[in-house]
Amino acid sequence: MNRKSVIATIKSECGSQLKFGITQHGESVNYIDIFIRTKDFAVIGITENGYWCVIPEEKLWTQNDNFYIFLLLLYSPLNEVIGLIKSGLKEKNLPHKIAYTFPYDNLILSALKGNNHWSNLAMNWIRLSYK
Repeated sequence: MNRKSVIATIKSECGSQLKFGITQHGESVNYIDIFIRTKDFAVIGITENGYWCVIPEEKLWTQNDNFYIFLLLLYSPLNEVIGLIKSGLKEKNLPHKIAYTFPYDNLILSALKGNNHWSNLAMNWIRLSYK
């Protein structure tokens, strides 16, 4: 599923569930929340433009800004994160295929470029994904 398909699906299936947010750059954007990150209770969602986002408090951050915004997900096992995404999509009546648009690879690459702590967490995800 590509971003264009995600956009069309969100607009057709969840148009009335979209919430209003402001990005850290001061731009307005609509998004749908998918799940709550367990480490800090930030909302993980998808914008109406098909980008995954994090709303830790008041400002919304998208994957366009950087993938470091998703690092705290590495504290949870990969299968748990995938389960949270798929459950959230199901709750919103969105197809589970959208879970595959989450930037898992970019998150891992960002973590591997970080310090040892993030690199180790990313390596755990990689090891677990091959079991």
